[in-house]
Parts: sequence; C-alpha cells; structure tokens
Amino acid sequence: MADATVKEVVKIQIRLDLGDNKVKSVTIGNVNPELGNADFEEVGQAMAELCAYPYKDVVRVETTTMTPQA
Repeated sequence: MADATVKEVVKIQIRLDLGDNKVKSVTIGNVNPELGNADFEEVGQAMAELCAYPYKDVVRVETTTMTPQA
C-alpha cells in the first residue's frame, strides 16, 4: 500500500453565552495547526471581544483527511 497524503485543518469555535443556558458559536477556519493551547485560548478571547455577547469558552476543531497515493 502506498503512503497517504495527510491534510490537517484546524478551526476555532468561539462559544458565546446568550443567557438562559443558550450558547451561540462562531467558527473561524484556517487556524495554524502549530498554535499552542494557551495561544488558542487567547485568540478565542480576543475574537470574542468583537462580539456582542460575553465569552463562554473556545473549542479546537481538528479535521484530518487522508488521501491515498497511487
């Protein structure tokens, strides 16, 4: 079997608190996969400051796609 090409996509999902146990998510794609957890949290908080609702938390979404080589 031939080697596979791996493409990793990282997105940041910022969750905002709407109150009454309701949450709104804002997703930003094409985040550098090398970004550490502390930096990831800092980016989420900075982006949340631009939003109308208070920051709740941030989620790191990673997707890996493997494509077989012929």
